[in-house]
Amino acid sequence: MTAFRRLCLLFAACLLLAAGGGGALIYLGFSMDSREVRQETLLQAQSQLWRQTLARHSEILRASAGEIMATPGFGASLAASDRDAMNRLLRPLQQRLQADAGIGDIAVFNRFGLPLYPQAQGAGIAAPAAAPATALGAGGTGGDRVSTLIGFRQNNNREYQLVGLFPVRLDQGATGQLVVSVPAERIVESFAEFRGASHLPAALLDLRGQLIAASAPESLLADLLPWRSGAPEVQRSVETDAVLDLVATPVLALTGEVIAQLLSGQDVSELQSRQDRMLLLAFGGVALMSVLLFAIVFAGLHAEWQPLTQLIGGFERLAEGDTSVEPPRGGGSAETHRLSSTLDKLRRDMLVLVTLEISRERQRSRQIRFIRSQMTKLAETLDSNAKAQVLQDLAHLEAEAEQQGDAVAAQAGTELREQGGLLAVIDRDQGDQDDFALLASAFQNMAIRIQDQYERLGGLVEELNSALETQSNFEMLQRELNIAHDIQMSLLPVSFPDRAGVSVRGLMLPAKEVGGDFYDFFELPDARIAVVVADVSGKGIPAAFFSLVARTLVKAITRSGLSPAACLTEVNEILAAENDQMMFVTLFLGIFDPETGRLVYGNAGHNPPLILAAESQVRLIPSTGNPALAVMPGIAYQEQATELTEGELLFLFTDGVTEAFDPAGEAFGDARLETLLANNRAMPTWMLPQAVSNAVKDFEAGGEQTDDITCVALGYRREATPGSA
Repeated sequence: MTAFRRLCLLFAACLLLAAGGGGALIYLGFSMDSREVRQETLLQAQSQLWRQTLARHSEILRASAGEIMATPGFGASLAASDRDAMNRLLRPLQQRLQADAGIGDIAVFNRFGLPLYPQAQGAGIAAPAAAPATALGAGGTGGDRVSTLIGFRQNNNREYQLVGLFPVRLDQGATGQLVVSVPAERIVESFAEFRGASHLPAALLDLRGQLIAASAPESLLADLLPWRSGAPEVQRSVETDAVLDLVATPVLALTGEVIAQLLSGQDVSELQSRQDRMLLLAFGGVALMSVLLFAIVFAGLHAEWQPLTQLIGGFERLAEGDTSVEPPRGGGSAETHRLSSTLDKLRRDMLVLVTLEISRERQRSRQIRFIRSQMTKLAETLDSNAKAQVLQDLAHLEAEAEQQGDAVAAQAGTELREQGGLLAVIDRDQGDQDDFALLASAFQNMAIRIQDQYERLGGLVEELNSALETQSNFEMLQRELNIAHDIQMSLLPVSFPDRAGVSVRGLMLPAKEVGGDFYDFFELPDARIAVVVADVSGKGIPAAFFSLVARTLVKAITRSGLSPAACLTEVNEILAAENDQMMFVTLFLGIFDPETGRLVYGNAGHNPPLILAAESQVRLIPSTGNPALAVMPGIAYQEQATELTEGELLFLFTDGVTEAFDPAGEAFGDARLETLLANNRAMPTWMLPQAVSNAVKDFEAGGEQTDDITCVALGYRREATPGSA
């Protein structure tokens, strides 16, 4: 039997053993508990407990709403929209419900959506918006008198709450809405009570992984909170060293969308320990089987390779010039007999090579001379330094060749007689190898120098092309930015034609080629004048695009006849609906009546404008306390009103004016702006924005402009000046 067949049989036996070990591993793997099944079981259990918790607090909300609406005087106060009466009625009741039932905020809105309780602006729960039934569903208490809609939502303070919306229908025909909430902290604590004893507390996280509420202090959440930064779902507890499996349950908002995640843990130490023992047993069996396979393979290969090792030794001795080596005789495999015959034939053939050496030497000499002459001609094409080095290599090659040729000629007769002529062949080959090694080295050096020369030239050409391309791209980008700047500036109005003694002038200086600030003023169909100034978050092209969208929406909706508050509410809903980049815009919208001097305005988180009175006094327009646009949907924006008397001026601006810095790091500030306006009381309206921007640039003293500078001035029946008022 040949060695090939014996090795095939050995390999087949090893495959059978490996298949047995693999089958054992597969069996052990299927016998272990599936983690996916375990996760599904834990998730179902947690979801059931969470539904029980929400059902419990939903009943508390319904009971509290029923008690509030059953309070004597509640219906009359709601029908009359009497805030004071509602405040006196509900404040002590809210304190009692907070202590007894864990109720958080309570809010009452009349049929127009105006808040009757609480009275403080910006406090408590925002005005409710229409929302679909959520996973908690809608229910009722007291017949058709109360229809509930319950789900999670954030209040005006961005605190998460379980909110119940209760429409109120009174016998007098008046309607309203009662909103009752339970803090998220209370819900999580109740969930923890339902779970009972556990190694981990429960925590409520928002969709960004931020902690909302927990059943324990944050300092005790070391096992739970790493989940929000991408930690594995199975980890070891810091406190108890137990193996924990984390489970997350989605939390729904009033709109039916996922607003948060409920996270808790389960101790699976015993199950994990059992799986570890089974894996250890499996890997131990595989290791033992591997050792057995190695022993079998080693014994078989050793038996096959021992005669081959002897033959390899004979070939090595023959390669060293020992032609007295004898091939092994006797038994062995078919391969061994074939290699022995080959070794004997090779020994005889190597002796024949001596007769060919003389003719080969002559041919080699002619080839070397030809190559040297060609290298000399090629060296003439190189620069002076490279040419000198190539000629030096050739001179060294000539000297080495002559020295080796003399030595070989002196020893040729003796070497041809020793060892049957084999050593002469080997030594002569070595001389040939040395000659060709020197020649190859000279060729290599020359090739490297030629390559370096062309690479330097190619590199210079490539660098020049790259520089030209970069310059062209930069100039093209600069032209596009300049065009975008011209387009943005052309869309902004410069001045407003006089209408009943009203003069308006605006100015914007972007910090980059395009900016995020914008302003606008235009006449409405009823002859009133709308004036807008806004500041988009960020700078550059993204802010410019966002500002263009916001400006178009504000102008279109304002022209439809809506009030400032309604306009801001509508624009906020549109911008916040598809705001994937999380951008926002602060904006002031005012509608001025030239006949009466009345200014109705809404402020979405913008710098309050200033009024420059006739006696050089400067006063601040009160803010409405509303946030910026596009921050979040569902916000009901407020509006206020003030009046301008003859000779007064309304000055609107962005924070690029007050937050400009001088070289020492000091800000321009509100006080410096008010002083500047007071000192320029007599200046015409059309000059004032330019005067303010000049003052800011002088204050920066040549420093870099860090933000867009935008100013708008509206003068009401001020003294006329050439070109404007």
